[in-house]
Amino acid sequence: NGVTTTQLSIDNLSAGMTNYVFVASASACNTEISTNPATLEVLPLPQVELLQNIPLVCPGEDLEIDMQVQNALSISWEINTGNGWQPIQATTVFSGVNTATLTLNNIPSDLQNALIRCVVEGVCGAPAISEEVLLYLKGIPVLLGSPMNAIACSGGAINFRVIAQGEGIEYQWQQMLPDGSFADLLDEGFFSGSVTSVLQAEAVSELNNLVVRCVLSGCGDVIESDTARMVIFQNDPVYIPNSFTPGNDQVNEVFKVYTFGDPELDASIYNRWGELLHSWNNKEEGWDGRYLNTEVQEGIYIYKIKINTQCEQKTVQGAFHLIR
Repeated sequence: NGVTTTQLSIDNLSAGMTNYVFVASASACNTEISTNPATLEVLPLPQVELLQNIPLVCPGEDLEIDMQVQNALSISWEINTGNGWQPIQATTVFSGVNTATLTLNNIPSDLQNALIRCVVEGVCGAPAISEEVLLYLKGIPVLLGSPMNAIACSGGAINFRVIAQGEGIEYQWQQMLPDGSFADLLDEGFFSGSVTSVLQAEAVSELNNLVVRCVLSGCGDVIESDTARMVIFQNDPVYIPNSFTPGNDQVNEVFKVYTFGDPELDASIYNRWGELLHSWNNKEEGWDGRYLNTEVQEGIYIYKIKINTQCEQKTVQGAFHLIR
């Protein structure tokens, strides 16, 4: 503004304008004169940037917080423990309070979740303020609950859980080996969550009777949970024949359900007109081809069988051939 007056003003200066050279000229009565050159120097604004990710530390440990600072005339640090921002003074806990690196010595536990920031003042502009650093202290783990034995049917899933108290606890689930030692589990194969408080496992026959535990660590202390066992129930295989030959030859004399395990059965036999001929609920029993103590004729008969195992409930229906 004012480019044709005795005063030139420049708004919204940027650092890129430094070293611009300006000359003013005036003319009258066919005469023109010019001033000496004037060089513009744009002073930079202060800048501050956090250089690191702040690690978890334990009470009593030391920590350095590093900032990258530019164009600073002064550096100070502030802390907020829940009552607003306060200047940090040099103490046995804090050192480097007027440098780009703040050192915390023998950190007390009452600084848990404190916020810390760096304030940089320069020649120009308002102070630059860094992003806030959350001071998060790890704690000694306290085991409140061990995993429990788990039972699941094949094809399902199992969760083992530990309950613990303490900040920044590290978890590692392990499995028992045949020799009684333990090996770390990984998030692969049948497992996930191996470094969390909850281990997830697929219910597959390969894991039946596997024993696991969780190791918790923090601030130099290590705690092992009680062990827990996983039991995987399998769906009992069932075979229902499509024919049988009662005839006193001691071969295939009874129509029955063949299965492993100890399922609950409710089996019934019907003729083609839907008349109930026989029923039983013991897997060792069956039908000998008689109705009211009389041998029925050769032909096609209908079965309806309800099967309840530890893992499933199902009803199967079908037909079979009685051969004499």
